Amino acid sequence: MMLQHRRKNTKSEIEFKWAAPSPKTFEALLQNVKRLGARLGLKRNVILRDTYYDSPAFDLLAKGIKCRIRKTGAACELTLKTNLSRTKEMVHRNEETWVLKKAGRGQLSLNSELQLIKKILSPRLGTISPVLLFRLTNHRLIVPIFLADGTVAEASLDRVQLNRGKRKRNIQEIEFEFVKGSETSFKRLARKLVNETPLKPSSSPKFDTAMHLYKPY
Repeated sequence: MMLQHRRKNTKSEIEFKWAAPSPKTFEALLQNVKRLGARLGLKRNVILRDTYYDSPAFDLLAKGIKCRIRKTGAACELTLKTNLSRTKEMVHRNEETWVLKKAGRGQLSLNSELQLIKKILSPRLGTISPVLLFRLTNHRLIVPIFLADGTVAEASLDRVQLNRGKRKRNIQEIEFEFVKGSETSFKRLARKLVNETPLKPSSSPKFDTAMHLYKPY
């Protein structure tokens, strides 16, 4: 099974991550968004199936890079994520994404994914030998948010199952992501939501929780 790929884009991503003890926390956030003068868009549900890779020696993480293949329905993308800055609740990162396509029918094999990752990463990291770290399935509820000045954000409730061999973990968290417009307006609304809801930083984000499951194995 041959895989084809093309570069999609490079973008900067800003998002807040908060703990979600229950779905009521997310509903409270949405109510406060409206009370603070923003408008909610139509809710939608998606299922994200993510697989993370690195070398056996964690060469990518040592360079501050996370490598993910994401499948959403029939779509499949490879993304390299590099943090530019990070606080307890906010992450500013750079993302490079490639669209992956199968040349033919059938499911994407693990070997095909590994070979394609090696091909894409070789210009910058040399002869890396990628291995699968963990998989996660994320049932994500997404709500677009429209601010009065035209700024657009997305609030998401993530219900995630992490899998590393026989080890499994279920977690919930809220993501609040900048889409376009004024970063200042976006961050101002986020800070108001922290105080009004109230919201606490996610004590163990998805990736960190999964890596805790990974070591030792």
